[in-house]
Amino acid sequence: MTLERLTEIMEINGVRVYAHWSVLVIGTLILFGAMERPIETIATWSAYFGVMLIHECGHMIAAQRKGCEVFSIELYPIHGFVRFQLRGRVTTRLSSRGAEWRPKRR
Repeated sequence: MTLERLTEIMEINGVRVYAHWSVLVIGTLILFGAMERPIETIATWSAYFGVMLIHECGHMIAAQRKGCEVFSIELYPIHGFVRFQLRGRVTTRLSSRGAEWRPKRR
């Protein structure tokens, strides 16, 4: 997925956060469909994407603590990604083959 289909919505700790265009369209459609209770709808929609954003921020923090350069957080309707550099290549997973994810010994 290229960044051309994503809209920058904020920046957290120097990392840009993008949302896929469908997230914005779905949010708008949900609001139009819930004119009877717009406050509850906005709260629910915000909570759903807020939890996804907090989850992806956890991945961002883990990657930064591992010494990786984090490029972006991308939110989609049912999932998200954190893009970062691991051993010279851009990836979205710390648990991929070859990634030595071990706790530091004390």
